[in-house]
Amino acid sequence: MQEHKPMMKLLAFKMVVGLEFLEQIIFMILNATGALKVSDTMTYADIIIGLPTLIICLQVVPFAFFFHFAYSLKPYTTLNVKRVSDSQQYLTEIDSETGSPHVKRYQGGPLGIHAWLALFNPVEFFRDIKSTFNMFRDTKMEQGGLGKA
Repeated sequence: MQEHKPMMKLLAFKMVVGLEFLEQIIFMILNATGALKVSDTMTYADIIIGLPTLIICLQVVPFAFFFHFAYSLKPYTTLNVKRVSDSQQYLTEIDSETGSPHVKRYQGGPLGIHAWLALFNPVEFFRDIKSTFNMFRDTKMEQGGLGKA
């Protein structure tokens, strides 16, 4: 489990949430004490909404890089798979030009276009609707069966 860095992932998320919570407390204190006042350059909306939002947006930029590091793509790519047995033969293909074996990549087309097309597949949409109705029907049948006993 350590290779997935669970503490780093938890820390990345909790730091963003914790920092935003701390900033809300600080701005509540500043507004309650009158340290932030309406002026010619700052309106009430700027003080209540604009300033806290601007600060949060600026502080989240470094966290975006931290998230990229914490949630790495390496565990999910086939490029890092080492061939240990013939059972992983499907991961290897022969290059037509050089004749040398290399590890296959995930199939998804350029920029994952096949995944995007599957996302908007209307057949899947109607299967999901049917599945939802089947779940409701099965739940009603189970409740009806339990209620009669």
